[in-house]
Amino acid sequence: DDTENTTFYGAWNKVLSWLRNNRPYCRVGIIISLSLHDEYRAAEKAIVKKYGYPYLNLPEDETLPAFLWANRANISSDIQTLVNSQQRVSSSNFHPNENAHKLLSTVVQKWLEGI
Repeated sequence: DDTENTTFYGAWNKVLSWLRNNRPYCRVGIIISLSLHDEYRAAEKAIVKKYGYPYLNLPEDETLPAFLWANRANISSDIQTLVNSQQRVSSSNFHPNENAHKLLSTVVQKWLEGI
């Protein structure tokens, strides 16, 4: 219930409350990033559920393809290691490569079209 715009929860509450009150028919969806820490991911899920907005949970949604940095219990560690090596720039650079960006952008685009 925090409404201080200097805190994580407060900022989300201010923005989503404003949207609900002032733009009730706008299309809103929240994308939970692959690089968020567990506590922020849990906070975002709680906030969007509170306001009734859809969200795309990239690191945990088991219906999505395996991504670099994903955190899914249903994927074996060997497969996640393989995916990580295929989707990063190099063995010393863990940022997503071009193919990883293409895969991720396709998933996000299709999800956004459904909102």
